[in-house]
Amino acid sequence: MLTDNLQLLITAILATAGLGTAAMGLVEAIKAAPGCWLSSIGFKRILAVTREFDGALSAAVGPNWSAMLSAHWVNGRPRAEQKAIIRSLLRLGLVDGAVDQLAKAGNVKEASLKSVAGKLQTGGDLSDVELTLLGRVEAVVEAKLDAAFDIAEQHYKNAARLWAAFFAILLALVAWALLQQSWTWSDAMARELMLALAAGAAAVPMAPVAKDLVAALSASAKAVKAAKVL
Repeated sequence: MLTDNLQLLITAILATAGLGTAAMGLVEAIKAAPGCWLSSIGFKRILAVTREFDGALSAAVGPNWSAMLSAHWVNGRPRAEQKAIIRSLLRLGLVDGAVDQLAKAGNVKEASLKSVAGKLQTGGDLSDVELTLLGRVEAVVEAKLDAAFDIAEQHYKNAARLWAAFFAILLALVAWALLQQSWTWSDAMARELMLALAAGAAAVPMAPVAKDLVAALSASAKAVKAAKVL
């Protein structure tokens, strides 16, 4: 009896996890559609932070800098590479008219940062004090970018999970409807509907842990059998 019930539970777990995997795959497939909004979720947070330095970014690559950053985000470029690109552009854009934004962000004197910018443009050597000042500004920018990417990635993951859960529930309801032999409402039909909804809701969170859960259940069953023998 224990073996039969365990096998039934394992089958249910694997089937539910398979449903979650299918739903997540459907989300990934939808992202490939032109103009799909899913890929852009979270970028607004990055845009809000980088707009604090829009003068430097515009000086580096022109007024369409946000479209370039958006392309990197939508394409799924590694986070470290995206941050490195932004930092490089900020250094390139460290010119008169953009210095004030970076000076304010790093809480340094604008005149001092302007002097550093002038040396960077002419290829002059920076003193230790100037290197420290530039490092301070870059450290603040790094911290702001880290926070922005943390929040953006969390927003994207949460949205992807929600959409995957929606598709999992929808697929479970379709399967429930296809399995119905009669549309005369009954208690059995109601129970099956609730099971379909429960399976759809549990599918996405169960998908990543299904194998570990099955392994744990199998190990527990073996332990119980060994204890009975003793």
